[in-house]
Amino acid sequence: MENNIAISPEEAADFEEYKRRKKILELRGRLRGLEPTLVRKNASAMEIRSVCEQAKRIQSACVCVQPVYVRTCKNLLKNTGVGVSSIIGGNSESTLKVKLYELKNSLREGANELDFYPCISAIINGNYTYFKKEIKKILRRARLRTVKIHLDAYSLPTDKFLRIAQIALDAGGKYLCVRAEEELITLLQRQLKKKCEIKAWGVETPERFKDMLALGCARIGSELVGEIVQGMEEEVNGLCAALPAPVEEIPAS
Repeated sequence: MENNIAISPEEAADFEEYKRRKKILELRGRLRGLEPTLVRKNASAMEIRSVCEQAKRIQSACVCVQPVYVRTCKNLLKNTGVGVSSIIGGNSESTLKVKLYELKNSLREGANELDFYPCISAIINGNYTYFKKEIKKILRRARLRTVKIHLDAYSLPTDKFLRIAQIALDAGGKYLCVRAEEELITLLQRQLKKKCEIKAWGVETPERFKDMLALGCARIGSELVGEIVQGMEEEVNGLCAALPAPVEEIPAS
């Protein structure tokens, strides 16, 4: 007589819980690189608190905020393992001296990382020496902290964009930040041969978030983290429901 293995309802429930927990762990790993971002000038204190709560919930590497909110976020995120990234040179056209002061003050306020905007007019006018000088000095003052260098490609032809990306890499940049456009990121990866990490910004949907993950982006900035997390959680729940549970078998008599 062949003995078939039967499982109890309790064991079936345990297996469902195991599937759910496994998917949740996978989801948390994917969301780790999502950066809750709030850099609008009209951001409210409630919104700042909310973005920190979102970051804590998904255990993000950091939140990205304007310098005036660094200390507030640092206090809200104390002992959570979530860092704070401060915007440096937000309009890009302030002088290097001002940007260095912003950097120093942001570190004093508690920033762990920096989102740096180099001088766009220098790039447009072909002053690559100044562009490289800015990056080198910012990196030196950051003292090994993560610095994400924003490369604005709105008005730049492809060849000039790739040129400044290479200059940023040669200057010591380890993180480049660009718009969340597949063609742009693919070009960048091909040019730099994956010698630096990429942060994609402006991601607004779960689908776009997954696209950026598939492209290998290490960080993904978004002001709509809640919608992305909800969409990803719904997908996980759907996958768990779709996975077949062990079949309860009745022992042959």
